[in-house]
Amino acid sequence: MQNRIRDIVNMVKAFELELIQHYMKNGRACADVRAPNGVESTFSLSTGGGSDPRGDQIAQQKMRRFARANAAQESAAATPPAIAAHAAPIASRNQTPKRTILKTTTKTAEAISRIGAELAKAPVTMAAQDLTPTEFYRLCEWTKQQGTMAAHPNREAIALAATSMIGHTVSEDTIREAMEATEMKEPDHWTPPEEPNVILARELSALMKQLGNEPSPQFSRLLANIAA
Repeated sequence: MQNRIRDIVNMVKAFELELIQHYMKNGRACADVRAPNGVESTFSLSTGGGSDPRGDQIAQQKMRRFARANAAQESAAATPPAIAAHAAPIASRNQTPKRTILKTTTKTAEAISRIGAELAKAPVTMAAQDLTPTEFYRLCEWTKQQGTMAAHPNREAIALAATSMIGHTVSEDTIREAMEATEMKEPDHWTPPEEPNVILARELSALMKQLGNEPSPQFSRLLANIAA
């Protein structure tokens, strides 16, 4: 357990966050941290038997996004949000980034700033946990593109595609929030089709009424039962 405490403390130092305290809770090594702009949060690592590389990677991604989204206010004021979100990790790695950088215009920068302000006021959502304001803006723009929704059979598939596009895990709940933000409705093919016998019975009932014959009570009860 002490090793896991040491791991999460080293992770906090790596992202240049202030460690408020560390402790054990519910079998997890926890750390309360404070970002340069004063925002506080809690992160934890599993202490169960064996290593948990996947869990550590997720915790590291969340801490990285928290550190980037809550950088010092001085640097945030001097640099447009869209540029700051990309320039900081690029400068530290000193190499060509793997992700495609969104071309920043005045309109784009204002939109990203507005999204960031709305996320800061709103309760913490999956989108706020998964993505920075810049990444959420990119996800919304990608979701609105013609053919994006039609090319995927369900929300799970589009979440996997978004993960590849963004560069790290994007949850189905985050996809749902992006669809709500862009007023995108679920395509018809995402809804499972009705049972064939229900469709057949409903069409027969409609046909009988068009011919001037009311369905018998027995047929109506049958239709109600199989459609329930």
